Amino acid sequence: MSGIRGQLKSIATGFLFVSLICMVSGCSAKHVAVGQIAAMVDTGMAAFEADDDMAMLKTAFPGNIKLLEALLVNQPDNYNMHVLLARLYGSYAFAFPETEMEVAGLAEDEEETGLDPTVLRARADRYYQKGAAYALRALELKYPGISDRLKDKDLAAQSITGLQAADVPALFWYGFNLGAHVNLNKNSVRALAQAHLAVKAMQRVIELDPTYYHGGAHLFFMVWHGSRSPMMGGNQDKAKKHYQAARAITGHKLFLADLYYARFCLYQAGEREAFLETLEQVVASKDKVPELRMLNTVAAARATAYLEAVDEFFD
Repeated sequence: MSGIRGQLKSIATGFLFVSLICMVSGCSAKHVAVGQIAAMVDTGMAAFEADDDMAMLKTAFPGNIKLLEALLVNQPDNYNMHVLLARLYGSYAFAFPETEMEVAGLAEDEEETGLDPTVLRARADRYYQKGAAYALRALELKYPGISDRLKDKDLAAQSITGLQAADVPALFWYGFNLGAHVNLNKNSVRALAQAHLAVKAMQRVIELDPTYYHGGAHLFFMVWHGSRSPMMGGNQDKAKKHYQAARAITGHKLFLADLYYARFCLYQAGEREAFLETLEQVVASKDKVPELRMLNTVAAARATAYLEAVDEFFD
């Protein structure tokens, strides 16, 4: 908790510094100051991931998002700030409204939770779409016209293949947010029509830097292959390979990999006992890796909900 408070204090101090710079200096100095604040928030993301005070994080994320959006008005061509906003929106949507949606949707009595899964789904989806838009805008700043090229299936693959290692953060958060949007709208033809873009983005991330964000692209493909039946294009062998690759990258420190493996792969295989054992380990291990407390706490919250609803999964 102290890490988050210190980071927020630094950002608030930096924001005051920006305000003073804007009053007494020219435009160039203001641009430098705005960039410095964005860099502070970017490096401060480690403090977010190391904290497990979810109530505080739930408040801290929106504050940082709105701060960056306010700063972006003064520097709309700041590539790094667009990427950071894509990351913040995606991380917040995943950790809070989508996780709350999962928990509420599996509860025996939804009224007792005080949460409406439909409302939470819409909220998460809105944030994912905002995150994808910021990531795409970042790519557009470097590659003018790429937004239009991605709308053309004949040009999309070529455009994504042409991206380089320096583009991995923007590309990953584009694929992450877009993929999450598609996952929340499986009955939407319009959303499903964009799925190939998320797949192509994550394929390119693996080609360029498979270790980025704890091997997140491998987690994407584990869910992509593991959540579908063979008739719908699912492939459990591919899902398991991506699961193993993700675990190898993190040294088995990110328990989201185990959560997803149980939820999608073990569930699809009908392996109830392995499902239970894996999820119980996720819950028991959430505090073992200090630098990943936030993500592992989210994994534990979802694992607990799945364990309580095990009879719904294996009826």
